[in-house]
Amino acid sequence: MNISRNSIEAAINRCRSAEGTDGCTLPADVRALADVYGEMIFHRQEEVPADTLSAKAREAFERWSA
Repeated sequence: MNISRNSIEAAINRCRSAEGTDGCTLPADVRALADVYGEMIFHRQEEVPADTLSAKAREAFERWSA
């Protein structure tokens, strides 16, 4: 299964809306997903295989994806 960059972005936005920020740090799930999102942008990838995500990123994505 592949995960799209748009799906990662949507999960980040859902998490940020639900958990908010303290103005200094991001929630752990957002940080895990932001690492994936940043790498996808850097490598110009629209999708990544789900099995290439770290355990933390995969769990965060499952928790916050619709």
